[in-house]
Amino acid sequence: CNVCLTTGVDQLEVHLETQKTNTFTCKTCSLTFRQLSALRAHMKHHTGKKPHKCDLCPAAFSRRMDMQRHKRTHSGEKPRKCDLCPEEFIRKTQLRCHKQTHTSEKAYKCNLCPTEFSSNMQLRWHMQAHTGDKSYTCDLCPAEFNQSWRLRRHKLTHTGEKSHKCDLCPAVFSNGTHLRCHRRMHTGEKPYKCDMCPAEFSQSTNLKSHKRTHTDEKPYKCDLCPAEFSLSVDMQRHKQTHTCERPHKCDLCP
Repeated sequence: CNVCLTTGVDQLEVHLETQKTNTFTCKTCSLTFRQLSALRAHMKHHTGKKPHKCDLCPAAFSRRMDMQRHKRTHSGEKPRKCDLCPEEFIRKTQLRCHKQTHTSEKAYKCNLCPTEFSSNMQLRWHMQAHTGDKSYTCDLCPAEFNQSWRLRRHKLTHTGEKSHKCDLCPAVFSNGTHLRCHRRMHTGEKPYKCDMCPAEFSQSTNLKSHKRTHTDEKPYKCDLCPAEFSLSVDMQRHKQTHTCERPHKCDLCP
């Protein structure tokens, strides 16, 4: 074949047949790709090769694109901006998923609670609240996370890297997102508005938590009793009543 190294009459016939459909198939896992370069990049996942190294932390990647995307977690750059609200994202897929939240259609339903979502990705993230799945583990401490980007952000706390400085006070942060959220304390900016009441928030996570007071969604369930909660912190506080754990001690008496 004049495109790759496939040889032999029988192999070549099968190989050229796949080229008619403009697809390239991985022989290890059967995934198909439209470009040979994409297949070659994918094969590095099987070989374990990670030639693209971040010059700001120990992270290494099999694809240059993934390394460039990772470096935005250091700079805080989020080039994908929603044209309907202030949200910004690193990946195009994240923006596409987010924009579905502006539509009224919610076709993805949780089979464990009444919550509905406008994208399958949101449903998968939500299901982790039920299952407690945290498959991304820090190799420097016992911390576990349900998404890879949360683990990458956490690992910056070990390196002590805080290159993002507030120009209004001495505060410094490990990533640009935290700095932007912090600056809203100075400016009073609250760009996230509830569409069900006049409430406004400086962070999107606070808005999401607040909206559960309208929907009565309680995705956090105690595994020791039937109690359910809207916020993870309330569920964790509740579980201390089962263990009799009392972490807050008075420093003035026994």
